[in-house]
Amino acid sequence: MRTRQQRLIGLAERVLLHQPDVVPDSILFEWGDHRGPDWEQTLTVHYDVGGGSAGPHHRHHYFI
Repeated sequence: MRTRQQRLIGLAERVLLHQPDVVPDSILFEWGDHRGPDWEQTLTVHYDVGGGSAGPHHRHHYFI
């Protein structure tokens, strides 16, 4: 059985695969501190998008 962390990473990977401007080699997963009433751990996904004349832009999303 997969852990909650593995399921969140799998979900984030599937979401990013459907974004045409995400730079695949730039994806980084970072686990944060435990927080909230259930002491859940936050997953931050960092990645770059685009690349055109201005170069790539950094973005990130939080999954709880």
